[in-house]
Amino acid sequence: MSPEQIKDVFTKMGDFQKPKPNPLTRLLAMGLISYKGEKWAKHRKIINPAFHLEKLKVTMILNEALRLYPLAASLVQIVHKETKLGNLIIPVGVEIALPAILVHHDYELWGENAKQFNQERFSESISKATKGQVSFFPFGGGPRICVGQNFALVETKMALSLMLQNFSFETSSSYAHAPCSITTVQPQFGAHVILHKI
Repeated sequence: MSPEQIKDVFTKMGDFQKPKPNPLTRLLAMGLISYKGEKWAKHRKIINPAFHLEKLKVTMILNEALRLYPLAASLVQIVHKETKLGNLIIPVGVEIALPAILVHHDYELWGENAKQFNQERFSESISKATKGQVSFFPFGGGPRICVGQNFALVETKMALSLMLQNFSFETSSSYAHAPCSITTVQPQFGAHVILHKI
């Protein structure tokens, strides 16, 4: 859970690699997500500029939602050669879990209201909100950060803006707030929303 160690895992790409996908994952989702080495670098260089988000304003609300409910509760890397991480020597074959949901909810990193929705914490920038530490990583980090991050954020903003132009919404009385992790973090009983045409 140490931001410095998380930064090391994200930046030491050769030492901490993604574990091999299980056969079902390979069957369902082969492609960019499974690329490594030179093939990854080449595709990242081609794709990343197309979805560069620095030209667009990242909304505070999306960042706060991703902080409280990251796409994956934990990111897993595997050690391919004996590696030093902080004061630890990690042997080959050990899987390192980066617990995004625990880091994103840590009171020492985010303050007393760490588990409350407060989009204002991102009012200046992600860097200011995290005090320059690696403590916000809903899409991973370092050289292996998700190349689809910017596309996903732009797509989400576009979908929300189209919906909000035509509808107002409220949560249903049947909604039960119960996030759970099944591959991704999601509402256990669904997100019951009532839409009203504007």
